[in-house]
Amino acid sequence: MGSGRLTVGADSGTGSFGGVISGTGAVTKTGRGSQTFTGQNTFSGVFTHQGGGTFLANTNGPALFNGQGGKVVVDNIYGNSGNDWFSRLQMNAANQLGSNVDVEFKSTSGGNSYFILNGFDQSIGNLSMNGTGPFIIENTEGLTTPGPSRLTVNQTVDGSFRGWIRNGNWNGGTGTLALTKNGSANLTLSGGAIDYTGGTIVNAGTLTIGGMVNVGQGTIRGVVTVNSGATLNYTNAPGTLMLELTCLDGRRVSRSVF
Repeated sequence: MGSGRLTVGADSGTGSFGGVISGTGAVTKTGRGSQTFTGQNTFSGVFTHQGGGTFLANTNGPALFNGQGGKVVVDNIYGNSGNDWFSRLQMNAANQLGSNVDVEFKSTSGGNSYFILNGFDQSIGNLSMNGTGPFIIENTEGLTTPGPSRLTVNQTVDGSFRGWIRNGNWNGGTGTLALTKNGSANLTLSGGAIDYTGGTIVNAGTLTIGGMVNVGQGTIRGVVTVNSGATLNYTNAPGTLMLELTCLDGRRVSRSVF
């Protein structure tokens, strides 16, 4: 590919590619159809998802940014009419992104942008957002088969995410979503729709749970473990903090409004 830009999916059809896309250029998945990547792609430019479905399904390692870092933008340029609401980047195997790949949420149209783990664990780099969404991180959307999954975020620069972080939506089965926070920087999660139940581990830096708007919603649930040197900060939220907390030596938990 060299240093150019490759755009796939413009015909809004269904495609699958098992080869390797290499070079320094960027790749964009556009259109309302679906595109599956099953190979070990090594291009180093930004990968942008704009609509429809992008499915990552390499069973031998990462499908994107294999052996390296990079950046993924999860966008929706089509809005929420018809089936356009379901603009998603979905994992169909474990750890489909390379080493500490940053994930940025964006919604050019104001439509939903989804990141779906689908019963597979996934590690990413910095989590951020550009705009107001709606943005959704979840284990499953309407599927009954996925098991539990864990999202590990290695936050090395301060960032924030406001939106849904949940096990799943309607008919979502029993698969839960868990969150691990690594990295020395602060990650702020806010909004009234954070209700995943798989548990939370804070290994480093600060995880701030703030700006919640609904009593009984927007709280992390299940077992929360704060390891040595890490901080959990709960701020600016009405109602009760609902968690089972395990604190190990050297940790801190701070709070403002309960």
